[in-house]
Amino acid sequence: MKRLCFLFLFFIVPLMAGCVSEKYFDRNLQSYIGKASDTVLRSVGPPQQTLHLQDAKTLWIYDYSRKTYLAESMDSNSSFLLPISHACRYWFSLNSKEIVTGVGHKGNHCRTSQSGGRGVLLPFASGK
Repeated sequence: MKRLCFLFLFFIVPLMAGCVSEKYFDRNLQSYIGKASDTVLRSVGPPQQTLHLQDAKTLWIYDYSRKTYLAESMDSNSSFLLPISHACRYWFSLNSKEIVTGVGHKGNHCRTSQSGGRGVLLPFASGK
């Protein structure tokens, strides 16, 4: 029974929290569709990369990455640090009138919480 409680607390609950926070991130990102580019600039800041595409479309790209370390023990006398990389790339597609027409993201750390917890802090879009 103790083993079952351990598995639930340390594996199942964090997995469920990760799903919820990724859905919240996606919902925040989707809220920018139809908004003017200045809304993105005010909320998220300037893009780290800008690509000019066909048909006068522009892609604003944002990257987030960090590395954490997990301590692992081989026995009572030796241990090592295991590096874990966290990354998220998200983007906004703008039309010629500088209105957001599409959004997207990829990575293993594209998540946030309603309180702006762990992961990328991406607020809901506000304004025009």
